[in-house]
Amino acid sequence: MRCGARNPRDCLIDHISRAVRNAQPGKPEDGARPTDPPRSIRADCPVCGRDSLTISLGGFRDLTWICHAGCDLEKVRLRLIAGGCNEDCLPPLRPDAPKKAKPRTDAEIVREMRAMLDSPDNGNAYRLKAAMLLWGLDAVDAADRLGIPERTRRRLLCP
Repeated sequence: MRCGARNPRDCLIDHISRAVRNAQPGKPEDGARPTDPPRSIRADCPVCGRDSLTISLGGFRDLTWICHAGCDLEKVRLRLIAGGCNEDCLPPLRPDAPKKAKPRTDAEIVREMRAMLDSPDNGNAYRLKAAMLLWGLDAVDAADRLGIPERTRRRLLCP
C-alpha cells in the first residue's frame, strides 16, 4: 500500500486503529479463529463524536468507512486525516459517489411533511425530520441545531 503497510489489514490495525478514538475490533467473520486479526474496527466518529464509525477491509477499495449516524463520508475522511491518520490509508471517494442525498423539490418536501404528520410517531421525531427537510441537514447536524438531548438523539437515530 502507498502508506507503507504490507496490506490493507496491516494498515487498518497499525495505522488507522491508532489514529481513531476508542477503537475496538469489529465482529469476527464466520469461521474466524479468535487469534485472527479483525477485518474491521469500530470507533468514535470524528465528526459527530458518537460510537458509530466502522472502518473495514473493502471489496472494491482497500478500506471502506461509514458513520452509522449518517455523517458525510468525505467529512469523516478529512477529519480522520486531520486527526493523524495517513492520507494514503484512506483513499478518496470516487468523484461520482454521492456525498449526500440530492436536494428535494418543494413539492417533495410538502409531500413528505404531510406524510410525517399522518404517521403515528410524534415529538422530537417530527422536529428532526422537519429540520432535515427544511434546512437540508443530515440527522446528526439537525439534532445538534435543534438541541435534542443525547439520550433522545440515540433513540431517534439508532432504532
